[in-house]
Amino acid sequence: MRTCSRASESKFWVTGRDKRPIHIDMIRCTLSLFGALVLVLASLSSARANPALPYAGSDLAIGYCFDDVTAIDWPTLIYLNNVHGARIELIGIREGALFRIDETRLDEREMRLRWITLDARTPSDLSDLRRELHDPRPLDIVLLGTFREPSLRDRVLGLLRDDLDTSGVFFGLRRIFEVADSLVGNQPIVTLNRPELAGRWADRMALDIPRLVNWLEPTPADWERLARYVLLASTNTSIGPLTDFIGDLGRCRLLDHIETAVPSGEIAESLLRRARNYLTFVSLAESTRGVTRVEAVLNAQAVMSELVEAAAVQPALRANPAAGAYFAELQRRIDRAAIVELGLSIADQVIVREASDGPVVKYRTNMSVNGSQPVTVSALEFMPSPDSAAVPMLREPIVIAPHQAFIREYRVDFPSEQLTTQAPESLLFVTRLEYAGRTTELILSKPLYEEPELSITFVPSFRFLPRPPEVEVDRTVASYAWTVVIEKPRYWSGQARLNLVTPRGVFAGAYRQEVDLVADRSFEVVRIPYSISNLFELGVQRPVVSLLVDNRPVAVDTALMRIAEFAVDDRRDIGLLPDSTGKLEDILRMSGMPFRPLTERSLMVGDLTAYDAIVVGSGAARSYPSLPDLAGQLADYVRSGGSLVLLGQPSDWPRDVLPFRFEPLFELVARDQIENRIPKARILSDPYPISDRGLLASLVRQDRVAAAIVAPSEVVYATPRGGTLLSVSRLGDGQLIYCGLPLVELISELNIEAIHLLANILNY
Repeated sequence: MRTCSRASESKFWVTGRDKRPIHIDMIRCTLSLFGALVLVLASLSSARANPALPYAGSDLAIGYCFDDVTAIDWPTLIYLNNVHGARIELIGIREGALFRIDETRLDEREMRLRWITLDARTPSDLSDLRRELHDPRPLDIVLLGTFREPSLRDRVLGLLRDDLDTSGVFFGLRRIFEVADSLVGNQPIVTLNRPELAGRWADRMALDIPRLVNWLEPTPADWERLARYVLLASTNTSIGPLTDFIGDLGRCRLLDHIETAVPSGEIAESLLRRARNYLTFVSLAESTRGVTRVEAVLNAQAVMSELVEAAAVQPALRANPAAGAYFAELQRRIDRAAIVELGLSIADQVIVREASDGPVVKYRTNMSVNGSQPVTVSALEFMPSPDSAAVPMLREPIVIAPHQAFIREYRVDFPSEQLTTQAPESLLFVTRLEYAGRTTELILSKPLYEEPELSITFVPSFRFLPRPPEVEVDRTVASYAWTVVIEKPRYWSGQARLNLVTPRGVFAGAYRQEVDLVADRSFEVVRIPYSISNLFELGVQRPVVSLLVDNRPVAVDTALMRIAEFAVDDRRDIGLLPDSTGKLEDILRMSGMPFRPLTERSLMVGDLTAYDAIVVGSGAARSYPSLPDLAGQLADYVRSGGSLVLLGQPSDWPRDVLPFRFEPLFELVARDQIENRIPKARILSDPYPISDRGLLASLVRQDRVAAAIVAPSEVVYATPRGGTLLSVSRLGDGQLIYCGLPLVELISELNIEAIHLLANILNY
């Protein structure tokens, strides 16, 4: 599933000498609040720089992979985008029940944020991630940001290394960097003055970051340290000391790509000549102002159009899909620079209206000139299809004077039966502009229906329930509630309708089906009460909630639910150090057992013996900076009879916190490689007998597990290298129970054996 924060998608084509469109995806433009195309305004007579020009003189595509959005290195990314003209692809990676992509774009900034949710059921299958990482063409450089989940980071890095090894001689990944907190051995490292960059680009970050992540509000304190990135891999094995990420790659490798891909001869020389002319005009535009800059930009646009047309028929380039995407991107960048240079704003819109003879389509054109020279609209045409003849809509040329606008509606002859489809194809409109004796022709693709930027999610996405009482008739036996979160841009407002489909035996109570979404809020929470009866079936069931706007589905989510016993003595009190995902807290809440999240203060001065067990979630130490100072309290707690439950921890777990030797030791293992050393261990049998096969069913291929060295201990599950996956270590009257299996993830998939194993651990 893919969701996008744009209301719709618009595309540009440029036309060749025969006035037929070259069919390549040219420009994906940001839409205004009216769902229309918005191009950045600029004044022709102004001395200000054209903000789109740095992108026209560059072909760099840089990816930034992460799973912690709060730790994104924005100053470094803005620097690469603004100074080097690089297209920035922010790629957030996480795991969930289904593969999904959520996308937000700043097209005028050449920035895109994608959240890619991988299917947790097949963690080793990264084919979908590889395709999305290099869309629309292979990235040149990838920076690895902060990952809370080390296993996810290792899988992404492994994929990138494979891509680096298989990159061709052109159009491929060249370098992989990773953020480093300190100097790392003798490896090449790039160091940037992040505080200085943050100060320089403070205004832009304040404007752009909320547009990409509307709830994120970074502060200057986030950028107090230098930025260091270590070079992990490069196609250039003889690379020397680094002063920046780009080095010998250069801002634009257009000439290198043509020389590498096209055999020497007249064709190659013709392509190279056009490429040199293009780079010369762009360089001239970057160093001049006024009319000279306008002429240089328009000349560069014309030369690039010729180059794209010539490259499209060159066999060596046509055979490589990445080449087509590469030239399309160059054309898109210079097209945007040309529109900005003309001081032209285009905000057109497709409108569907009801009439006496049925629904009709109207095209509203809205063009304004913000420069000092007039622009002539010489033609406005509707194209029923890319290959069909254009239908004129403009009777005579229109001259738009400086600081004036041209707004008009036209009825479009479009088959009414296609208006009722869920996703009718886009309509094509041709706008031919004349300026200073030059003609620029744009073909805009406008969808009939502009989908709002909404998403809907069950929180949490899973739920296990106790077995309902046995009754002889169908009746409600237990009541619960789902929490559904609707996310939207802060500016969007309107009414949406919720539609819930429940499994057999589940009945939804009264809830808000019509939801008014107001501006200045980025999310809305809806609670849906529901009841289950004795008709509820065993096994995993899937409720589905969808969000509709204007009776059209715009977002959908599926949750998991099942019956699962979780018998724990309700007289036991549980203390919790939550995991980094928050899922462990959800699981304990579902179990119905009493628990209390602990603060640092309660760990330091509270009576820990009040808790029968203290559960430490994965990554919890990062939220408790003083944990290394609590070694004595934890040791006393275990000796006095407490049960300390430690789930798999990342490699930065602080040393000497536990009264045992504990060292994280991550390994790649499959289910048939895990050894059960104590098959009849009480932790695997009381109160629930645990099936190894059922518990480890999802570990079909080799997956990263949080094994560890735990000593002394009674090891129950072990890896081939001797790492501990489940163990009990005794001290005094208490014990440390370590579980390095992905227990929380297995429970979120409603693995019944994992649910029962957690119950056994808490009962131990």
